[in-house]
Amino acid sequence: MKKIINATLSSTTILICLILVYNLSMTTLFEDRLFGTRRIILTILLTIYALFRIFKVYRLFKNN
Repeated sequence: MKKIINATLSSTTILICLILVYNLSMTTLFEDRLFGTRRIILTILLTIYALFRIFKVYRLFKNN
């Protein structure tokens, strides 16, 4: 049961991060407040965090 809850929350977090990365890189979302280097850094950090969460979910099911 704990694995299912952990995987569900991690998958939701991954999905939210990837949607935000897409919106930051492909649309004008937050363009008035977040631009230039700060926007690029946030996009990179969200991508790295999503990859980290994907790795954690993979390890969760691999150790089964």
